[in-house]
Amino acid sequence: MFTQVRSRTNPYRLYIGIEVVSSFVTAIAFTTAIVYRVRSGHLNPLQLVLLGTAVEISYLVMQLPSGVLADLVSRRLCVIAGQFLEAVGILMQGLSPHFAVQLTAQIPVGFGAALTFGAQEAWLADETGNQQLTSVFLRAAQFALVGTLIGSMLSGALALTGARCRSWPAGACSPPWRWCSPGSCPRQGSGPRPGLRASAASPGTRGAG
Repeated sequence: MFTQVRSRTNPYRLYIGIEVVSSFVTAIAFTTAIVYRVRSGHLNPLQLVLLGTAVEISYLVMQLPSGVLADLVSRRLCVIAGQFLEAVGILMQGLSPHFAVQLTAQIPVGFGAALTFGAQEAWLADETGNQQLTSVFLRAAQFALVGTLIGSMLSGALALTGARCRSWPAGACSPPWRWCSPGSCPRQGSGPRPGLRASAASPGTRGAG
C-alpha cells in the first residue's frame, strides 16, 4: 500500500511541500534563537560567534562523506539521515540555554544540513529528467518564503510565552513530515549515479540562529 502511494506521488508537489515545511520549521526554531540564548542562557558575543563557528565546521567536515553517500549509495537515505540529525539538533537547543548544550546542538544541525543540501534537488532531477527544473525551483522558493514568514511570526508568538518553547514544536514537527516525505518519494531514478548531487554551499548561521 505504501509502495502504491509512493508511485502516485507527484515529485514536483512533493518537493515544493518539503521546501515549504522545512522553511516553516526552520523559521520557528531559529528566528528568536538569539533572544533565547542571551536572555535565558546569558551568552556573551564570543559564545554566540563560537556557536556559528561550530555549525560551520560541522557542515564542512560532513561535506565529503555526504557527497559520497548521496552519489554512490542513496539520496533518499541522505535526506532522511539529514532531517533526523537536524531535528535532533533543534530539540537539543530547547533542552537548556546553557552554552555547552547549545554548542553541542550545533553539531547535528551542521551534519544534517550537509547531508540534506543538494540531495533533494538531485532526487528531483532524477525523477523528472531535468524537465522544467528552473520553474519548479522558482515556485518552491516562492512558497518557501511564505512558510518562512509564517514560521517567523509564530516563533515570535511562542517566544512571548517562553523562548524555549519554540524549539520543541519545531523539533517535534520535523520527524513526522521530514522523515515520511522522503519515504513517499517515487524511486524511478533514485539509484546511485555519481556527479548528480548539487554543489555544496555553506548553511550560513542557520544552526547558530
